[in-house]
Amino acid sequence: MPSVALCAGAIIEGSYTPGWINSIGDGASGLEVSALAGKYFADMFAVSGEVGYRVRDEGVPSDLFLNLSGGLLFENIGLSVNYKLVDAQSGLQIGGPGFSPVTGVFPRLEEDIQFLSGTVSLNVTDQTNIGVSYGEVIDGRNTSKSKVFSVSMEYLFDTF
Repeated sequence: MPSVALCAGAIIEGSYTPGWINSIGDGASGLEVSALAGKYFADMFAVSGEVGYRVRDEGVPSDLFLNLSGGLLFENIGLSVNYKLVDAQSGLQIGGPGFSPVTGVFPRLEEDIQFLSGTVSLNVTDQTNIGVSYGEVIDGRNTSKSKVFSVSMEYLFDTF
């Protein structure tokens, strides 16, 4: 049987200035709920998925979101492929009626995004893992055509 979880969370707006193209967030509080499921097969292959819905205030459109992941583990090397979809349920269009870049309306855009990424990781020891990830926006609306590269290191602390 797969592992299943239900999640709920609160979104609390930050103290930054929202509404501009370089703002770090949408400046809105809200709620998010999702369901997750995942399963390991033969101790070397894993799949997981999450589907959820996010609502926020301040005129920020609600989002339906989906995350899918598949991974392989060989000895101490891991490979994974991840897909993320965010589908805004309403909102303004860049260049459409009501849009003006000088009025700070970016949080009210219908921002749809599909993001695909991959990760290669290595378990250096039983407690240390290093990884390299690359991803990019493969489709979207009212979003930037982003490419993301990251290097990570994880360390498992033994608390007992």
